[in-house]
Parts: sequence; structure tokens; C-alpha cells
Amino acid sequence: MTMQMRYGSSSDQGRRQVQQDLVLTLPRLFNDDTYHFFAVLDGHGDHGHKVAQLVQTRFAKLLEEYAPQIRQDPEGIWSTIFSRLDEEVIDAPDSELDPYLSGTTVSALLLCEDKFVVINLGDSRVIHGFSTCITSEASERDVDEPSQSDPLPAVAEAIATDYPLNETKNEAKGHQDSSTDGKWTIEQLTRDHTCSDPEERARVIAKGARVDQLFDGMQRIGPLRLFKGSLPYPGLVVTRALGDTSARRLGVHATPEVTTFPLLSGHHCFVLATDGVWDGLTNENVLDLVAPFYSLESNHGAEEASSTLTRHSLQALDRIMIDDNTSNVCIFLSVP
Repeated sequence: MTMQMRYGSSSDQGRRQVQQDLVLTLPRLFNDDTYHFFAVLDGHGDHGHKVAQLVQTRFAKLLEEYAPQIRQDPEGIWSTIFSRLDEEVIDAPDSELDPYLSGTTVSALLLCEDKFVVINLGDSRVIHGFSTCITSEASERDVDEPSQSDPLPAVAEAIATDYPLNETKNEAKGHQDSSTDGKWTIEQLTRDHTCSDPEERARVIAKGARVDQLFDGMQRIGPLRLFKGSLPYPGLVVTRALGDTSARRLGVHATPEVTTFPLLSGHHCFVLATDGVWDGLTNENVLDLVAPFYSLESNHGAEEASSTLTRHSLQALDRIMIDDNTSNVCIFLSVP
């Protein structure tokens, strides 16, 4: 199957002191035009940036090492690869990083021949827009960067007005809706592995974790987190991650959730992003921002889509008074 693919990625440190987000883009994986791999990583904890850097470096090498297995069974090898990554994080010299209270999430996408595989660990997210009623040149507005005097173009201004807060942070995997005037169908391909997910919460509680919010005086604030008994740590929001050895007996593990989908004929828009995007924007917000840039002439459209999403995710974080890094990868794809 011959596919046309363009991609773009961007990151911003935001108001955090350290950039713990990373992206990994490997087009033409194995020097093959039918294999492409993309991932976003979101480190957490004092050494989270070091964990993410190690995983980013080793991931690319492990993909090459396991190339025969990936080609033979694109869905079945990921638990092994993530186990290897986790071992390397845990076994890293103490002088390089300490994974006791630090780790990273990973959300990844493998495009391969007539299918695509989504690999998810943690609370980054992958969404998919699909359309059969646009042209490969389609762009509902000019893809040039909006002027600084107009930081919120029409679609983003509407988003800021209609969606001042993201009220659907943990939308169900598989949820479908329409966006950009009904021209695209949108689907969330991953499930957020956090204490807010009923299945994940029940699993860690069964392992002995205490799940609660942080306290500000007498008031509970923020998302649900997991703790060890009455102790104030580890305080993790995520229930799956690489590293985080302090939480292993509490049910936190490094086994990814893997799903394979057929690559249907039509136009595809994938967005992989860290929680700095999803904290302030809904799935529909994100597709409304990036889909108008859809073009297969060059990577320019996807790059503009990615940078636009980064800019507006930072504005959304400011509106809800959250400080975080933000990173994303936007992929435009046409399948005959």
C-alpha cells in the first residue's frame, strides 16, 4: 500500500524550570517507506528529564534491534521492548539518574503497511481524525503563521470562548465525534492511565495504594494521586510509567496498552501529545486547530499545525493557571 505522509513536531518548556517532555520522530523506520514511528515522552519527578532522555535514546536503538519481530508481529513485541527500556532506566548508574521517585510516560504510533499500532503508557494521548471528503491540498485557511497582533485566529478564538476549561480530561478511549464542520471524524485511540480512570484506580488500590488528592489546608485540590499508606509519597497521578520504582509495589507498572487498527482509504490526521496539551484543550479543540493545516505538499503544513497547537496549548494552560511543558507530533496521511 502506497501512502503519502507528512509530519511536524514541537515542544515548549512553558513556565516550568526544566523541560521534561521529548518527542521521537522516526520516518521511514528500517529505511522502509511503509514504516513510520512517532512518540511523545513526558518525564516526571526530579530526574524525569533524565529518564525521558535515556528512553528517547534507547528506544530508537531497540526498534532497530527488534526490527524482525516488529515486521512479523507489529502488535506483540511492545511489552518486551518496554520491559527492556524499564530495566535500563532502573539499572542506570546512580550518578546519572535516580528512578525511585522519577519516571516517564510514553505514547507512540507505528504506521506499518495497511495498519497502524498505538502504544500507550501513562497519560499522554493519541487522537485520530479521519475524512474521505477533503482533497490532499485542502486547507480551510492560509497555513502561514498568524500575525503576532492576532494571536488567536478565528478557530482558536472560538475555542477559547466555547471551551474555557477542558472538562473532559479523561475521555473514553474509542469515543468518536465530529470536528471542523463535520468534515473529520475524531477518535481517541488511547486511555489515560491515571488514578482518575476507574479500572486503573481499582487496580492500584487492590495492590495497597491509597488514592487521594493533595490537601491545601483542609481542602482537597488537584487530580487523584496514589500514595503509600499515610506517607506523602510517591504522589503519582499516573498508574503506568517507566521508572518510578517506589510505586511498583503499589501497582504502577511499565506494561503498555497496545491496539492495532486498519489503515483505511482516506485522509488521516494523528496527534500525539503530552498532558500539557490535554489539560487545557479537548480532543475536539485539538483537531479543530490542526486539521485546517492538512496538506501533503511538504512537511510545512504539519509543522505549522504542530507549532500552532503548542502556542494555543500554552495559552490554555495560562487560562487555567497550570504550569507545564507541552509537546506534540502532528501527522498527516493519505491512503489510496
